[in-house]
Amino acid sequence: MTTTRCLTGSEPPVTAIDPEGDLLLYVGKGAHQKIFKVDTCALRRVSPIWNDMLFGGDRKESMSANGERVLRLPSDQPEPMKMVMDIIHTNFTAIPKRLDLEPLYDLLTTTRKYEMIQILRPFAPTWMDAVPQSTWSGDWESAQQLIFTTCIAYELGDEDRVQAQFEILCMKTGIDEDNNSLMLGDICIGDDESLSPQDFFGKRPCPLGFLLWSLFADWKSRVDCRGTSRDY
Repeated sequence: MTTTRCLTGSEPPVTAIDPEGDLLLYVGKGAHQKIFKVDTCALRRVSPIWNDMLFGGDRKESMSANGERVLRLPSDQPEPMKMVMDIIHTNFTAIPKRLDLEPLYDLLTTTRKYEMIQILRPFAPTWMDAVPQSTWSGDWESAQQLIFTTCIAYELGDEDRVQAQFEILCMKTGIDEDNNSLMLGDICIGDDESLSPQDFFGKRPCPLGFLLWSLFADWKSRVDCRGTSRDY
């Protein structure tokens, strides 16, 4: 169960994920910033990154004017982070039974960043059942859905879905004449830089950009070696 309280008039109210927590987690920035009261031990148990930030050699926490421990994560999104906090604090009634593609992708981006994909394992089968099978229809929306679905299936361990989606990607994807942009049909979905830590939708890190690029290169090399033989 979560509760809220206010710190000052200039800050958003505190959402108490754990009312007895010992850390204020500031997530996001500006008008979209949220503050969560959480338990540091819950964070350190699930993420080696947070363990190092809170207890190790790369400590990032500070103290508030009220003497409370504070950790600021301005580059993260509050909505998926709240879901992560609810999961690791066992507030399971707050977890939705299904998620749309983009919120699920955002959640997986967060768990990948902090190396804690294992916390989603109990929810993976139900969430994957709700993810639609994406197809390529030649427009930007279907390109986006293909990438989202492939990334989600990979992160949640659905090997059959990954294979099905990636076959579509590989058969429809190519490299342009300059060999520096990835094309899905006539749509440029990224180049070397945009497929590395920034995604090709321009607003979030893409956890599987390098994976898609390397798998594409490997797949194409195997197809080229086989010539006209296609036993995949």
